[in-house]
Amino acid sequence: MFAASLSPQSSWADLVDGDAVPQDEGTFGQGASGHGTAVAGLALLVAPGVKLMPVRVLDAGGLGDASAVAGGIVWAADHGADVINISLGSDQLVEAVTQAVAYANSLGAVVVAAAGNAGREGLDFPAAQFGGSDLNLAVGSHGALGLKSAFSQYGGLSLMAPGEGLMAPAPQSRVAAWSGTSMAAPVAAGAAALALAQGRTPQAAVSRLQATARNADAQNVLYAGKLGAGTLDLNRLTQPE
Repeated sequence: MFAASLSPQSSWADLVDGDAVPQDEGTFGQGASGHGTAVAGLALLVAPGVKLMPVRVLDAGGLGDASAVAGGIVWAADHGADVINISLGSDQLVEAVTQAVAYANSLGAVVVAAAGNAGREGLDFPAAQFGGSDLNLAVGSHGALGLKSAFSQYGGLSLMAPGEGLMAPAPQSRVAAWSGTSMAAPVAAGAAALALAQGRTPQAAVSRLQATARNADAQNVLYAGKLGAGTLDLNRLTQPE
């Protein structure tokens, strides 16, 4: 699936094993194995013309350290990434990651981060720092009817995207259903790539995603005012202005 959609191999990085082969490892169905493959696949499904730059910062159990995450963001920015997707988070602010995001922004990259899956008000970092940003997006999850996913964190969101039961590629030539804000984020990242492909600046692309989102307060009365611009609308996004 990815063979014709990858960036040059010189731009790949595996900051877990320290090599240039950032592929999923472990046994599919255990830990976080398959997570990165699904995230990449969802971004590609939304924006089939993109080039994926694989940068691995977590191990097969979904664990990693702040230096790898920050280093991965900097690596992607230095190698020309236009959109950087971060389908991970922490309940603690990490200054190195904050600085890495700012550095990526300084090079014109849009950074998209998952809100977190604890179901509470308040987002994981770095998404918690993205509310109101003109270059970054904090993404929550909704289901098929536009209802906020029970697991999705909220408050300070930029917008929501589909994140429940999404069919995506998995290792060993499989397809699997995935749920989580980790899956909503690459849907939004793919949408950001579409907005950029229409010739917009990074700031204009981020603005366009939010301006064309559909307000979700009526369907989510208990969370009114806490779901950002609402639900991502790819049809409205891609219509001529």
